[in-house]
Amino acid sequence: MQRSVSLEGVVLLLCVTASLLLLFLVIYLPLTHLRLRSQALVPLQLGHGHWAECRIGPTAIPKATPPDATQQPWPTSLALLFIVRNDLYFAEQWRRWIRLCSAAKITIVPFIHSASGAMCQRALSAIEGLIQVPTVESEWCHIAEVMGTLVKRAARHETLQGCLFASESCVPCSHPDVFRRLDLETSSFFLPHAEGKKASMWCYMTKRYMTAVEEVAAFPRRGVTLRGRSYTWGSMCSEEHIWLALAEAFRLQTTNAPVTFECWDASRLDLRMTQLDWPTIQNEEAAYHPCTFTRLTMPFLSSLQRSRYIFLRKVAPNAQNAAALDLFLNGLVRALEGGCCRGPDCPDDASPDCLDDAPGDYYHHRLCQEW
Repeated sequence: MQRSVSLEGVVLLLCVTASLLLLFLVIYLPLTHLRLRSQALVPLQLGHGHWAECRIGPTAIPKATPPDATQQPWPTSLALLFIVRNDLYFAEQWRRWIRLCSAAKITIVPFIHSASGAMCQRALSAIEGLIQVPTVESEWCHIAEVMGTLVKRAARHETLQGCLFASESCVPCSHPDVFRRLDLETSSFFLPHAEGKKASMWCYMTKRYMTAVEEVAAFPRRGVTLRGRSYTWGSMCSEEHIWLALAEAFRLQTTNAPVTFECWDASRLDLRMTQLDWPTIQNEEAAYHPCTFTRLTMPFLSSLQRSRYIFLRKVAPNAQNAAALDLFLNGLVRALEGGCCRGPDCPDDASPDCLDDAPGDYYHHRLCQEW
């Protein structure tokens, strides 16, 4: 006997099947999706302190790319402006330091001015890309015209973000990380007096400051007129006054922060440093000349490297000092290669110092009792 299936039975079967399918979609699939998502998304650290989510699976995880140098808050392209009488004493050491900066993604474009008008053969043969500017008239305590000429020449380079000055007796004493302490908007001068009317010529100028210098037509000795306002000073050293006047006239941001270490009286050096191999210093007879470092030592150079200073002045041009600088630069090279922490952001408990014979706690001492 053949059984017949009623229409009502078929409809009931379809309804039950549809209900079960709907229940599956509403309950099971969302739970499965959440479980898969918890396994597929993991926190991945990119760079320093930046977290992102990356999916694990067929899609490749993108590699962290270094930030654009143009977006850094510190300068990565600087002009180095040498002011010399005849030639540069430590040209070979400067060459090595500039290359070290290049390896650290800091571009240094060097310029030089010779007061005697002589070709700076030692510097030109050692430092690649060095640009010698035409000699302008200058004399002792009046080299603002020289500084202005160098700045105007360097300002033609659109990529430069600032400039630093160095004399023939200056030497580098810093790791490239020191440039992180500079600011793209604020120039750094050293104001030794409380009234803030006199600043050291060994300074850092921003690109905006360099552009303002281009508007200065002349650099008179005892005063200047800027944007309709006259600025005068009693001192004959125009280079120590005109730049602060320029900052005021053009409303440029400046800060009181020394760039170059100078010693004006050896007796003022911190006595706590005497336990180290302290350098030999010759006091000048005239009060208006800084002391001369006749013998550099590794602890002293290392102490400067841990400080805020970029350059050291004034260093006697002898073979012993050149050898000390070479050893110091060797340590910086090892630091840049990852041998140890040498930058200003290193913690106090960082790995031991790269430099030979350098006490581990030297950088905790102050260089001078007062400045």
